[in-house]
Amino acid sequence: MRSVPIFMFMAAAAAWAQAPAPPKELAVRWAHADRVSGVYYANEKATIGVIIDNAGEFPLKLDGTIDFGPRVDKGPFKPTASLAITASELAPGKRARLDVPVVFGEPGPYELRINGTVIESAAGVELKCIYAPRGTADGKPLPFVTTLPPAAGRVDGFLADYALRTGITIFAFDEQFELDASGRSVRAIGTATGLSAEKLDTLIAEMKKARLGAIVRLKLPAMAKMDAAHAAGIATTIENAATRWGDVLRGIVLEATEKSDALLPEMIIQYRGAYASAGVALKKQNAKTVLLGAGSAEKTLLLLGDSIKAQPDAVVIAPALDDLLVARSWKKPLYVLPSDDKQQLNPAVLLGAEARLVPVDVITDRGATAHLFGGSVFADQLNRDRPPYIAVFQNDGFTVAAIAGLGAGTPFDAAYTQDEDKPAARDPRPGHLRDVAALEVADDNRIMRVVDSAGREVNARVGDILYVPLGNRIVYLLMTGTADELTALLRTAKIHGLNVKKK
Repeated sequence: MRSVPIFMFMAAAAAWAQAPAPPKELAVRWAHADRVSGVYYANEKATIGVIIDNAGEFPLKLDGTIDFGPRVDKGPFKPTASLAITASELAPGKRARLDVPVVFGEPGPYELRINGTVIESAAGVELKCIYAPRGTADGKPLPFVTTLPPAAGRVDGFLADYALRTGITIFAFDEQFELDASGRSVRAIGTATGLSAEKLDTLIAEMKKARLGAIVRLKLPAMAKMDAAHAAGIATTIENAATRWGDVLRGIVLEATEKSDALLPEMIIQYRGAYASAGVALKKQNAKTVLLGAGSAEKTLLLLGDSIKAQPDAVVIAPALDDLLVARSWKKPLYVLPSDDKQQLNPAVLLGAEARLVPVDVITDRGATAHLFGGSVFADQLNRDRPPYIAVFQNDGFTVAAIAGLGAGTPFDAAYTQDEDKPAARDPRPGHLRDVAALEVADDNRIMRVVDSAGREVNARVGDILYVPLGNRIVYLLMTGTADELTALLRTAKIHGLNVKKK
């Protein structure tokens, strides 16, 4: 049976009468859910357990309601489910538990409230609703990586369930390399998680059992201060990590923290010595862990030179257009790790460049990336010599085209700019659509729709025509059918309002 994208929504319930907030002596938390990760799918039913402890010295009254609905930062909270609390008293030192049946609706964050007060998780887990990920036809892991969640290792079974629900099996974290006065490494890989040694070992065992992987960015000290002791310390740190983490540790980035223009020749020599020592340490342990360069294509090329092109391993690049353009010529697997850079490239652009591992954030994209591209195969990029950017992917039973104008972080941004001097051509679009450049696509059979990067519907339809925005954010055009069919339609699509010129 063919599958198609499911972006389903639930209407919110009406407002409710609210009882007084619970007294501070009542500790109210939610602590039990069907999914230990707190990750659910659109329209999925669940039961969430709420526990109430009386930490005071006197009996306290319980009444009012426990409400459930989409989390709001501003505006009124609109519950989609409510459970009335039977009026009663809770004795000192006693606990009450209430099971709240709920149904998740539109993807996004959710929360519970008791008489208007937010109920936090006892374990620091958030309730999230996402679009269900799609698997690959051959059962291989999806090409996605995300930052290791804070709850990993603190909540038993959290990470395994999180991976199962999101489809993400590779997790990244940063670690700072440090030496003590005697020249010994003082931070084992995994210290940055904040877990005790026992809990870290438990997490590694959980990851191994669930066949999950980790990639660590080992941030090196200032290169000007590095010497032979640092190279030896790095080798020891990595050798110990390979022993402790085993096959769970898939890759290590030896990240130079200086800017590229601050790296002097003697620093480059020190880095190459440390990198070589790290490689010997991994080989000594017969580890499957690989070294992934210096953290960006620019720094890796500067610090390792042309030798990086001859190495068989993958390399980590920065989520930036310049880095992608540099590394594409290397003809080797490219990994992109999560970054705080707000300008990082859209996953579709990276997948269109055939990157093997791309970062996703299920909080931001609500699972849309794994839902649309989880089982996809890159088919073609249209207009390779001129905007707009159009990359087509084939999935099971449907096709996705990632579409954008300038400023969306596509390869065209490096070569083109807006042409403000070009006279405007006759535009047949309705007046309210003329403010944004668009791609006119005929959809006589109504088998297409347009969504943004978080899976939200984009209002692009006028009758049997879709005017797909060509703005500075990528949108996705979905169609039931094959990549060849969609590509044929897009090749004849009309472009409106996109005036560009070479830089």
